[in-house]
Amino acid sequence: MRFILFFAISFLASCTCGTISSDYKLGEVDSEEKKDSELAEETGDARGESPIDTNNDSAPTAPVDTDLAAPTGMGGGMLQIGSTWTPCVDCFIGVPEVDTFAAAVFHSSTSNTWYDWIPAVGTCTFPSGPNVNPASYYDVGNFIQVISPFSSTTLTRFYESGRPTYRSGIMNFSANSGYELSIGTNSTLGDFSILEAVTTPKEFTHAQPSQYFTSDPYSGFFGILRRGYTNQFTYAPYGESDFFIVTVDVYDYTGSAYLGGVMCVDLDDGSMTMPAGTLSSFPASSLVAITYYKWIVTESIVPTTGDTVEGVGQYGLVGTATLQ
Repeated sequence: MRFILFFAISFLASCTCGTISSDYKLGEVDSEEKKDSELAEETGDARGESPIDTNNDSAPTAPVDTDLAAPTGMGGGMLQIGSTWTPCVDCFIGVPEVDTFAAAVFHSSTSNTWYDWIPAVGTCTFPSGPNVNPASYYDVGNFIQVISPFSSTTLTRFYESGRPTYRSGIMNFSANSGYELSIGTNSTLGDFSILEAVTTPKEFTHAQPSQYFTSDPYSGFFGILRRGYTNQFTYAPYGESDFFIVTVDVYDYTGSAYLGGVMCVDLDDGSMTMPAGTLSSFPASSLVAITYYKWIVTESIVPTTGDTVEGVGQYGLVGTATLQ
């Protein structure tokens, strides 16, 4: 959904076929599909940002203490690592079959958090996205690294709206893994590492209604989301993540106009019920991109400032439906 921090869906307006793409792979597949998925996990979205001028030294300098700082209870940054699988890439424009990413920002102390904008557990709303607004963002060097037991990924510094932001290109995403965050000696925050700054969820092996997640572009959008009644979603495995999140992006019946979206949040207990009428403001026959996510949320302390880095490990599965 558009509200997920670093993931956006672009719908294929001219598609008269069906399924929408999801960057997540169902576990119940035959051996040939598993081989394809293993190869696909090695691909990602280069995203195409332009590198910044590494000679730019205008970013503010964070306060650094040579001793370990006491926790302040204030926010000081965000690290998100995720993978999303799209079974039907032919139903979208510019969406890879597997989209893997890591992204981070670091900033001065703030009482706002990067994730307090999401709906409360058991509710569905139309959130506007993060509203952190720190006084300044920190440049922590040209590169940082995230390291799993199986691989390491370099995040490169870019400028976005004047703030230093760190993003990976293609990465080898590991599900059900802890990631270490490593900041180098050129950082204004000092040289440090945080073990298990992010933990990633397990992959989905089951998702219902299954009609949402067909890979056949000629049978996409056959799944139904009801505008005036409840909608039930189930999945497996469950119990290892903090949240199960469903996002719905709604387009007009031609797929050419984005009409809005909704996000529903629940605990990771294997099912979710969307309340009746949640989608009633959208017209019948609208085309829908529906995404299942699992989130694991972590908090880590920056040892040189005492501020908190919020972490999210994310796994997503994108499907299609029609409103009735």
